[in-house]
Amino acid sequence: MRLRSWRAAFGPVQSLTLGIGLLAIVGTLLVRPLGALHPGAPAWWVMVAAIAIAEATAVHIQFRRDSMTLCLTEIPIVVGLALVAPAVLIVERLLGTLVVLVVVDRLRPLKIAFNLGRAALETLVAIGVYRFMIADGDPLSVRGWIATIVAILVSDQLSEFLVNLVIRLAEGPGAADAIGLRFVSRAVLLVNTALGVLLVLAITDRPSFAFLVVLVALGAYGALRGYAVLADRNRTLEHLFQFTTEIGPAVEFDAVAKVILERTEELLRAERAEILILPNEDHPTTIRVALDRDGGISRVDDPRLAVSDEIWGAVASGQALWLPNDVRGPAAHRALAALGGEEAIIRPLTHGDTIIGALVAVDRSGDVLMFEDHDVRLLKALGAHAAVALEKGRLVEVLRAELEDKRHCALHDVLTGLPNRLYFEEHVEEVAAGRRGVCSAIMIMDLNRFKEVNDTLGHGVGDSLLRAISGRLDHVARSGDVVARLGGDEFGILVADIKDEEEAVAVARRLMQQFDTPFVIDGRSLSVGASIGIAMYPDDGTSAATLVQRADVAMYVAKAGGQRWDRYDPEFDRNSPQRLVLGGDLARAIEFDELTVHFQPKLAVDDQSLVGAEALVRWRHPERGLVGPDEFIDLVEERNLAGPLARFVLGRALAECARWHEEGIPIGVAVNCSVSNLLDPSFADDVEVMLAMASVPPASLTLEVTESMQVLENPKAIEALRRIHDLGVQISVDDFGTGYSSLAYLRRLPIDEVKVDRSFVQHMLTHEDDAAIVAAIIDLCRSLGMRVVAEGVETGEVWTALHRLGCDHAQGYWVSRPVPADEFDVVANRLVAAVRFV
Repeated sequence: MRLRSWRAAFGPVQSLTLGIGLLAIVGTLLVRPLGALHPGAPAWWVMVAAIAIAEATAVHIQFRRDSMTLCLTEIPIVVGLALVAPAVLIVERLLGTLVVLVVVDRLRPLKIAFNLGRAALETLVAIGVYRFMIADGDPLSVRGWIATIVAILVSDQLSEFLVNLVIRLAEGPGAADAIGLRFVSRAVLLVNTALGVLLVLAITDRPSFAFLVVLVALGAYGALRGYAVLADRNRTLEHLFQFTTEIGPAVEFDAVAKVILERTEELLRAERAEILILPNEDHPTTIRVALDRDGGISRVDDPRLAVSDEIWGAVASGQALWLPNDVRGPAAHRALAALGGEEAIIRPLTHGDTIIGALVAVDRSGDVLMFEDHDVRLLKALGAHAAVALEKGRLVEVLRAELEDKRHCALHDVLTGLPNRLYFEEHVEEVAAGRRGVCSAIMIMDLNRFKEVNDTLGHGVGDSLLRAISGRLDHVARSGDVVARLGGDEFGILVADIKDEEEAVAVARRLMQQFDTPFVIDGRSLSVGASIGIAMYPDDGTSAATLVQRADVAMYVAKAGGQRWDRYDPEFDRNSPQRLVLGGDLARAIEFDELTVHFQPKLAVDDQSLVGAEALVRWRHPERGLVGPDEFIDLVEERNLAGPLARFVLGRALAECARWHEEGIPIGVAVNCSVSNLLDPSFADDVEVMLAMASVPPASLTLEVTESMQVLENPKAIEALRRIHDLGVQISVDDFGTGYSSLAYLRRLPIDEVKVDRSFVQHMLTHEDDAAIVAAIIDLCRSLGMRVVAEGVETGEVWTALHRLGCDHAQGYWVSRPVPADEFDVVANRLVAAVRFV
């Protein structure tokens, strides 16, 4: 047997080789005085030639990953045991083996030294066992035959032990030979020994019979050789079939590479196979693809395999190489050193006219120590299939990467890189679907004053601010939580696996602390705030849609209350199923006259005379009874019913105002007007038409507009107000003091009247700040020539205080609640007697 594989392990292997060599030298010196046991020894050169021929014509049989070598070396050794002096036989064995190792196998010096030492020690042990067993007996006797068989078996076992030992030292523990191969090997060994004994008998007794024994040995060798060739062809065809069967279904690059590498190692009996992906536009370094110890695929960049090198430049140009056979010298040594082997076959992989890489087989395993010509041809066939399959795998990998990139883009915000609404809702749905019994929090965050940044400094600064905010939020979020940008200046935070609401609030507090430090954008220090709404799973909902909606509700409640965060409370949720049904009923109510208009008197503060009334809509629902405006006014905007409702109220109010005038009550009427009405191009015309139809002087109508940035920022709304004011209609600002741009309202809009919000009026006697605000508004408006109306007067004391401050008009429950039209005349007639100064 020969050394099956080799790895770089110089220390242990060198020590073993040196030990074997010393034992062989000492043993040879000890047996030097011994002579031959029987005359008739062949010439030394005949023995050397016989040993060399026997080892050079060995038959190699492969069984899966195991292999064995069958040769006729035992025949000349048996002849030498009986007819040649021990020291001479050892020298003859060394010379014959040396010729094969150097000329045929072309091994490196260390391998040559090990194999020579092993051959010498193997022969020495055979001599020792043989001489011990035969003693002074006749080598041609039965005892001599038995001694020969035992000696050959023991020496072969020693040789196998030494080979396995050096493999373990070089590679680590490996699998044992298949039992079937061991049995065949021993059987052939016994046959060779028997033929050697017969050849000894022929040489010593009947020299002419020696030729017949040689013919029998050659016949046995021919049979084994033929069997090995057929077995190798069958094995090759089987592996090629398996290769084509496995390579077809494989579509991913790693799966394709795994099939190619495994089959290349098996077919070529290579210690290692690799795929080299040559540099290209996408990757400037050669990539080595190989099987790792676990059978998986590993990819490593290796700058040593540069196309500027002679070897890899030739491969990149399409040249197949067999190293070291085709190329000698430093270039081959560099390439083999980079590959970590002593021999390699390199086959370029071509797709069309492009060289995409190379398929490499490194170092032959098994008893055959070098690659052969048919291995080169076989790798060529594998390379043709491999190139097509690898290109298919590469394209699949590119498509998969593109799909992943598109999926990433579909699930992430382009501006901030955070997950987007779709990603966020998917993960909320996962929480709702798969975390039964686990508490989680869903948070919706909306920024404050972000629009001002965009409008003042531009969208570029706004985008930079959003990126900065996103970075802070993502940095402080817990591992496993999801921070997403839902759109605009709205963010979503999924806080999974928490104990209770208290822990959720702690997370919200930590998030809000990020806004305590200003954001520096392009050298500017920007301060923005935020509000967070919190919905808890499963307490506030068990579906993604419900949880996100309720967190959104909580966020708007927090924003309206000036809070940094708030927990969802059903009491403040205006998105109930009942509200949905109510919205559907509202359109029908307007169409079928289910709405009614109530009127609240408005008096002059100084003499308590009736000066007007405010028209307030009410809904007499057929099932729910009287529904107040707080319950359905928001639905008007949501259902785009602001126009029909305003025309309905305006028509009723003007009709009543005309009737009052006919009955001798010359007062005006006030009607609320929304932003949607002002943005309706036909609204101003409708007001003019309805005034004409009711035959009411335009000055008797007052349109009350709630203080809102939407009016100030929209030229169409301002233009509508100016057109209506030009008709002679009075314009009033409702809820003055609660908005953000009170002074801008008074400056930019055609204002005749200002109504002080009830929140200031009701507390002006108990809160000095509110009293100061009311006084300031009255002074400001009087200086600008505007009337001042106080809302929400509920006590005589407040009325008296307003009188002292010089307020013009007032209304409230102390005067009268809003009443239906048919009751307003009664209220108007008793107001003079009922209202007195306190």
